[in-house]
Amino acid sequence: MRAGLVLLFIVTLPNVYAKPNSDFKELNARAVHREASREIVRLLEREHYASRKVDDKLAEELLIRYFDYLDPNRLLLLRSDLALFQRNSGRLDDELRRGDLGTGYAIYNLFRER
Repeated sequence: MRAGLVLLFIVTLPNVYAKPNSDFKELNARAVHREASREIVRLLEREHYASRKVDDKLAEELLIRYFDYLDPNRLLLLRSDLALFQRNSGRLDDELRRGDLGTGYAIYNLFRER
């Protein structure tokens, strides 16, 4: 689980302190973020003391935690937003394994836009 939180940290840290403005620019993953995602999955599955399998169940849990992390008071992200991303949560574990952070960035960009 700690590795999942590290992944959230990697995705969100660059803009936590960014000043909101009307010139919203979408964020996209950099090569270092993609490599970190692949490494975190590897470490979580092979090196972590809990040997946690990165599968659909964990992906669903990470998705819900990510929504809670970004919008703990549920002021900006809607239930329908979560439902939209949950439809594809079965692919999230495969995306993370490949270093594809598109879903995480799509959620974050939606959050920032609102």
